[in-house]
Amino acid sequence: CVVDNAVGAKYQLIDGFLFSPDTSRYAFCGVTEGGKGTVIVDGKQQETALSVGEPYFSPDSRHIVYKKQKEEDSKWMTMLNGKQTGDSYMAIGRYHFSQDSKHLAYKAQVSPRKAVMVVDGQVQCADRQFAILDEPVFSPDGRHVAYLAADAENNKFCLVVNGQPLDGEYDAFFLGTPLVFETPNRFHTLGMREPGPEFLLIEV
Repeated sequence: CVVDNAVGAKYQLIDGFLFSPDTSRYAFCGVTEGGKGTVIVDGKQQETALSVGEPYFSPDSRHIVYKKQKEEDSKWMTMLNGKQTGDSYMAIGRYHFSQDSKHLAYKAQVSPRKAVMVVDGQVQCADRQFAILDEPVFSPDGRHVAYLAADAENNKFCLVVNGQPLDGEYDAFFLGTPLVFETPNRFHTLGMREPGPEFLLIEV
């Protein structure tokens, strides 16, 4: 990797170049000669692992997060600013920072039929059999996080806010339709109920 004419260390493979939002920092993924995965942050190589995922910078460019796969059990862990946060999982989805960069959320797969949401290292909905969790959406002030969930037991969908499933079940939500926060304490989305079908504007 060459940054401003400065040549860095050599790797078998380099991918996933990323600049921070303020362009002052950079990161990329590399594969060492021994076949291990690693993330290079601001020119410094992080610890190697069986494999690594793409890095993400926070909106204020101060924090960086990525996932890496452990050699002993092939599970994935989250590395935030070079340190592990939260537990290890079968799979980990995309990372999402709040707009103020103070909070981090991501969905994780506990088993093929059970997923959880992890917010600031704390597991939400661990007592529910949710098979699918949509991407988390933070309120503008970062105080609330909302997402869609599918109950594996009855194949119904629900909305979850701050780890609490709301009253009301739905048969479907529209692919690609976001949860939109109008204010720090109010959001809306679109859903559907059968029979009908009945299309709903859901305001929370």
